[in-house]
Amino acid sequence: MTFQIIRERGLVYVSCKGHVTMTESQKAFRAYLAHPDFREGQAHLIDTADALSYGEDVGSSAQFELQARLAEAMPKGPEDLVLAYYAPTQIGQKMARAALQAWQGIPFARVLVGETEAQILDMLGFPERRFADLTDLPERADARDTR
Repeated sequence: MTFQIIRERGLVYVSCKGHVTMTESQKAFRAYLAHPDFREGQAHLIDTADALSYGEDVGSSAQFELQARLAEAMPKGPEDLVLAYYAPTQIGQKMARAALQAWQGIPFARVLVGETEAQILDMLGFPERRFADLTDLPERADARDTR
C-alpha cells in the first residue's frame, strides 16, 4: 500500500496492491499523518484495482484501531471525512463494502464507491476523467470507461 498526497487538490491517493492487510494500512496511515503535506480535510481516493486479496484482519480490532485513529485525526466540523473507493474488481467491491459497514452511522464520514475512474472522480467533484490527469499519478494501463 502506498500513498501520494496531491496537496493542491486536497486529495490523498492510496494505491492498494497485492494482499492488503490492516497492519499495512496502519503503517501507511502513520506515514501519511507524519507527512509534511498532510492536511485535515483531505479526501482519500483509494484505488483497489490492483488488490488481489485482503486480510482476514478486516473487521478486527486492528481495523477498529485504524478507524479510531483516522477519525481522531480528521476534522469533525463542516468538512466530512471522504473515503472514495475506486473498486472495479470483485475484491475491490468487497473492500469497499467492508468500509461502508465500518463507517456506517459515523456522521462526519462519507464513503463513496465507483467502478470507473471517471465515476469516482465525478463523485469527488473533479472534472478529470482519469487519475493520471489529476497530477503526477501514473496512467493505468487498464483504465476503464472514461466517459
